[in-house]
Amino acid sequence: TGLGGLLDLGAPENASHCVATARSTNDWDMAGAMLAALAFIVFTVSFLPCGILFLSAPVLTQWFAIDIAGADAFTNSLQWVALTLPLALIGLIAEGIIKGFERYGIARGIEVWTSFAYGLGCYLCIRWELSYITIIHLTIILSTIRAIIALLFCIKCFTNIPVKFTNWRTVGLPKAWKRICVTAPSKIWGTLQTQSQPFLIGALLGTTSAAIYDVLMRLP
Repeated sequence: TGLGGLLDLGAPENASHCVATARSTNDWDMAGAMLAALAFIVFTVSFLPCGILFLSAPVLTQWFAIDIAGADAFTNSLQWVALTLPLALIGLIAEGIIKGFERYGIARGIEVWTSFAYGLGCYLCIRWELSYITIIHLTIILSTIRAIIALLFCIKCFTNIPVKFTNWRTVGLPKAWKRICVTAPSKIWGTLQTQSQPFLIGALLGTTSAAIYDVLMRLP
């Protein structure tokens, strides 16, 4: 979650702004170019950190002092996080687009239902005395499902709208990069402020403590 917040660079908010502007100016060519450029920037920026996370997963497993029995499972989980994170980031852009269309009920519903599913899943894991690895798998699965649902609703929002995702390199990319440079610093600092606690707890007290903290913070 924290890594996703660092890498989205404020792209969802910029996507909302692009769609809202296009709805008032009817300049969907510019909106399409900007949205394609935002997706390209986020995907490209996430590629290197995700690759590093995938390759360094065994080292991180040792750093978090995972027991031998669960070391392989934890390493595999980190690698799956690295593989699925780019899709989750694109899903966040899709949610931003949905908000730009003022479909707040849909956007909020996606967030609420996935959070509810996460809370229920964690409760069942605790009740059935399952490993914390199961909670990590649950997070990965729900993040992927959330991204796919957001993308499907995003496609539906563009029905009957003459948007073209062309000219993004020459027209959209410079403007998208300029906006990213404005929003990224505050988004990164905000994420560090709110998401660094589980990482520090996991590094200092172990992954079980981090999982318990994460569950408690997600409860309403």
